Amino acid sequence: MEYRASLDTLSRMITAGTILLFIILGYGSVRSQDKNMVSNISLYSVIIIFLFLVIIIGSYLYSTEKYIVENGELVIKGPAKERRIRIADITEARLLESAETKMIRIFGVGGLFGYYGRYYSSSLGKITQYASQRRNKILLHTSDSESIIITPDDIGLLNLLQIAKPK
Repeated sequence: MEYRASLDTLSRMITAGTILLFIILGYGSVRSQDKNMVSNISLYSVIIIFLFLVIIIGSYLYSTEKYIVENGELVIKGPAKERRIRIADITEARLLESAETKMIRIFGVGGLFGYYGRYYSSSLGKITQYASQRRNKILLHTSDSESIIITPDDIGLLNLLQIAKPK
């Protein structure tokens, strides 16, 4: 079964705003060049534009698009990556309570094409998050003590994971 992971309104706004800001800053960097050097864009402008492109493209490539349950595995699918978790290795699958959602981003993205990466919560410890929205948060604990958060559009994925889990 396939479960979509669409962006919430805040993530869409952050994504659109960031892209727009980078376009304005990149354009401003090129426009600020000396009028006599119109044909020569400075190395500084090239580096800035390249950095903006790397941030946008990199963030998109590591975002989460959908979750697939197949062959006894949960597949977390993004444009450039795929994470497979054996359902048999999931020791707990439950909805995350609102009090548990307070997290600190260690190395991750907080809105640009989703919310993903490494986070820390005082109640849950280290967490790997593959989220596209701030609702429908499902917390998974694996047999190797990893905590993972996913956010499918359809919360029915939680029921499917609980049913598919071997007793």
